[in-house]
Amino acid sequence: MEELLDGLHIHRIRCLPTRYGSLNGVFTFPAFFNPNWLWRINQILRRARFDLIIVRDLPMAPAAVAMGRLNRVPVVLDMAESYPELIRLVWKYEPFKVANLFARNPYIVDAIENVVLKSVIHVFAMVEESRDRLIAKGVPRSKITIVSNTPVPGRFENANPISAERSPNSAGRLVLIYVGFVNYSRGLQNALLSLGEFGKKNSNFQLMILGKGNAEAHLKRMVVELGLKEHVDFLGWIDNREIAGFIASADVCIVPHPPSGHWDNTIPNKLFDYMAVGKPVLVSDVRPMKRIVEDLRCGLVYEDGNAASFVSQLTRLGDEAYRRELGQNGRAAIAAKYNWTEDSSRMLTALRKLVRT
Repeated sequence: MEELLDGLHIHRIRCLPTRYGSLNGVFTFPAFFNPNWLWRINQILRRARFDLIIVRDLPMAPAAVAMGRLNRVPVVLDMAESYPELIRLVWKYEPFKVANLFARNPYIVDAIENVVLKSVIHVFAMVEESRDRLIAKGVPRSKITIVSNTPVPGRFENANPISAERSPNSAGRLVLIYVGFVNYSRGLQNALLSLGEFGKKNSNFQLMILGKGNAEAHLKRMVVELGLKEHVDFLGWIDNREIAGFIASADVCIVPHPPSGHWDNTIPNKLFDYMAVGKPVLVSDVRPMKRIVEDLRCGLVYEDGNAASFVSQLTRLGDEAYRRELGQNGRAAIAAKYNWTEDSSRMLTALRKLVRT
């Protein structure tokens, strides 16, 4: 299956007929050595001359490396996150599944990553912390380029707040927003516990949670138990085109991810999206977020798991003038540095050098 889209030639793998149900997931799953993907990648590489293969994240990297060697095409790894640490995060926070012993075994993934890093000619890392982790594993600094997940300029400019009817409990309140997966590993449990403490001093707030995930039912029970039912709205999946409007309607944007080997080596795109709309952020002390937020003075950082720290920082953000100052700092940083024009330029410069060599 192939198609042209905005000048890109897209090749897809075929799916099984719908009557096969869940087997289709196994057939198309981007596992380390899924024969279906190996065959398709090889088929495409044999059709024309390619200068490079760019593979996104570790699950597909072994297949790309194997087919690249077979067809003498070098491979670049686009590393959005430390996949072994992501798997450890899954084991820590997500419900246990027997399949994880094979498909998501951190020891197996560690070994695969080590092999892949020796096999690719370059790596795109998300943040400085990820780069430093790779250097510690023996990857030469010259083989690493930082390409982050920053927003396209203009996407969030002139974002109009949503109507009051879409968030009926927020009128006149300090409005917080969270955008993203509602999973156990995202730290929303601690955020709710901290808001429960905050509510004992100031009940004039509202949290909008945009997204869905496997912790949603648990978090809704927590909201009831903490007496926050009138203060938290679970809005589910929102059309991506409307996200900017919801962010524009908030006073404070939160990223409560718990410090871990995973979050300490990547950066959530929601942080940059919040900044692009000109909103102050309240983030946990995950290393990349802490560094960026404190350097840019675009928000405040609290100690994860410390409700008093969260409450203290959120209280400081009750000052509208202070919020405006922090938000303006964030927006200026997006315009000057943290945008896709800058990151794509670094990526293209690195790719041109690789092709020339």
